[in-house]
Amino acid sequence: MNEIRTIEPFIRLGERLAEELLDGTIEPVIRRSEAENPWFSRANVVSAIQAICTDMLDGRNLGSWLARYPAAGRPSDETVGIVMAGNIPLVGFFDLLCVLICDRRCLIKPSSKDRVLIGHIVDLLREIEKLLPESIPYFDPDLYTDKSPRFLAAETIREKAFRLLGDELPYGTAVTIDKWKEETDDKGVRRADIVATLIVDRESHKPIVIGEKGAKLREISRLARADIEEQLGCPVHLEVWVRVRRGWSDDVKALKTLGYD
Repeated sequence: MNEIRTIEPFIRLGERLAEELLDGTIEPVIRRSEAENPWFSRANVVSAIQAICTDMLDGRNLGSWLARYPAAGRPSDETVGIVMAGNIPLVGFFDLLCVLICDRRCLIKPSSKDRVLIGHIVDLLREIEKLLPESIPYFDPDLYTDKSPRFLAAETIREKAFRLLGDELPYGTAVTIDKWKEETDDKGVRRADIVATLIVDRESHKPIVIGEKGAKLREISRLARADIEEQLGCPVHLEVWVRVRRGWSDDVKALKTLGYD
């Protein structure tokens, strides 16, 4: 694979982003990003874009980086899926760069917190390099995985528990979906009623998850419900309970029941 052909679109992407920062044409994108995720301040977004322009997409940096990986130049029909994080602006860009610069097809599941910025990057790449559109299917979130909505909902609840509790919560934790009911009312509005159980390995872990007067568990439920509503595209009523199930992570049958093959 010709190195110039590989890195040229990305060099031009860096130049284009720098131009948009200079002439202000990227401002509407920054404002939409701020509106969608209030944690993304203008200063943070600009800093992230500047880092991409001056560091990641610098021609010499790209060339010396790729030179260390000769196998990256071998064409392939492989498709790589990326489930992007969204904790800081454009944190998923490096993953996208790694896949595309190796001439692999890429399926992107953008974070709900960083759709605007990543979407803008993809749109610019499509404009810059007409050979890339088929290599960047910016796809519907439902297509990025073969897992069921129930499994994704369970993993969402589990993720929120880990994010909220951090080191307090051991990794011997799982989630089961005990009830899943979807209905459409007379006005055509679809709603989902979900009951889940967060399983811990020890009795001492249960109060950690529940928190004082149930505060931690309510917050886990609130955060998870917001993401599940986005996944399903409809309002969700979510109840989360906590149960102790000793040794579940060492039980093969239990692992299969919980969806871990």
